[in-house]
Amino acid sequence: MSDQNTASPLFKVSRKGKEIGEYDAESIQSMLASGILNGTEHCWQVGFKNWVPLASMFEVATKPEEPTAKENHKEAARPPAAATPGGKLLSPTVIANLSLLFGPFWGAYFVSKNWEAAGEGARARSSMLWLTIGLPVSVAAWFATGVPATFPWIISGVLGLLPTLAWYYMDAKKQMTKFKADGIEVFGASWITPIVIGLTILSGIIFLGVAWEARK
Repeated sequence: MSDQNTASPLFKVSRKGKEIGEYDAESIQSMLASGILNGTEHCWQVGFKNWVPLASMFEVATKPEEPTAKENHKEAARPPAAATPGGKLLSPTVIANLSLLFGPFWGAYFVSKNWEAAGEGARARSSMLWLTIGLPVSVAAWFATGVPATFPWIISGVLGLLPTLAWYYMDAKKQMTKFKADGIEVFGASWITPIVIGLTILSGIIFLGVAWEARK
């Protein structure tokens, strides 16, 4: 008689309006954990006025959300991590910012090297045109007019800032947008060589400018 009084109370369980069995709390929790019950069922026991959702009485294991079709498409479009060349690249955003100091030709060279490392040969050659064509033209214009246009704006002033902005929108920003679309967010290439080259260019331009002025 004592065992009967201390037995766990039983719950009647129904699914879609049809009673499927009568179980104690421990059994119900076990069936929820194993997936036999999914939590959408209802239960009732003596003392209840109405049937109540099983999920309101017991802990229901939640399934991880399945990715949407849009997320699946984005994941499929993203290149495999092993194929992402981020470790060989410089951040195009940092290149663009430092070009305000070192000039657009410096920036064009390293944007071109980025394209090359990413396997974009045609774009690398296009970026290099800013250097191979623009630099000789600028040097010739400098010696002809005495104005170092398109060189670092800290030397040439606003006149040098405008070509830098043109290069940014026509070249650098395209790379920033492409890398972002490809999911390339980590850039591991060293900045030591680019900074040394930039400082060398800046020093050389200052030296040439002073030497040119001294000849007058």
